[in-house]
Amino acid sequence: MVNEIQQTLADTKALFNNTPNLVQAVQKMVEENAEMKKQIEDFVRERIAQLKNTLINTKQTINNINIIQYQGEMKADIIKSVGGQLRNQFKDEDFAFVSGTSYEGRPSLTVVLSDSLVKSGKNASNIVRNAAKEIAGSGGGQPFMAQAGGKDCNGLKKAIEILVADVTK
Repeated sequence: MVNEIQQTLADTKALFNNTPNLVQAVQKMVEENAEMKKQIEDFVRERIAQLKNTLINTKQTINNINIIQYQGEMKADIIKSVGGQLRNQFKDEDFAFVSGTSYEGRPSLTVVLSDSLVKSGKNASNIVRNAAKEIAGSGGGQPFMAQAGGKDCNGLKKAIEILVADVTK
């Protein structure tokens, strides 16, 4: 057992270039890791803000509903955050955000609705479930925001068409 512990310690020291003070090297690595995580979070927030601003310029009006559509490569949680920010920005309008994204070969759909659209009877959860069939998936959420995941990225374009049609009818 002592030999195993010594070997583990030697292997660990080797990972840190045989530093004489292993504890100090590990502490430095932990601090650097924390700093990198903070930088990544800052970068993601900046990326979300840039994407939101870019998407605002694509806003269309269909049947008196302001709608923003997005299709591309993006993690679903980032799109959800963008959708929430857009919802806050357009809270006094009939507004919807629909997106179909893929990340690492996995498609996802997101629907965000303003309170006024929810009050008029629209339900993001029902809307996203209907379109999720196109990506061989399922989903759900709340009446104002819902997401779906699937297996077939080829259906994203058709799914977005269904989302837009359901939101604007």
